[in-house]
Amino acid sequence: MTVRIEEEPQAAQARAEDFASDPLFGMWRDREDMADVTDYVRQLRAPRFNDDGTRRSG
Repeated sequence: MTVRIEEEPQAAQARAEDFASDPLFGMWRDREDMADVTDYVRQLRAPRFNDDGTRRSG
């Protein structure tokens, strides 16, 4: 037996519109220090690790 539950296209579109209308959506888009998100997160995490990649204790 196969059960298929297909989502209605209007429901997905409505959720996307609700998300985009949230006042917090895109609040960091103009942050120059976050232009390269991967580099930004790497810099945030760097103090937690030693040069060889092991975690710092403490």
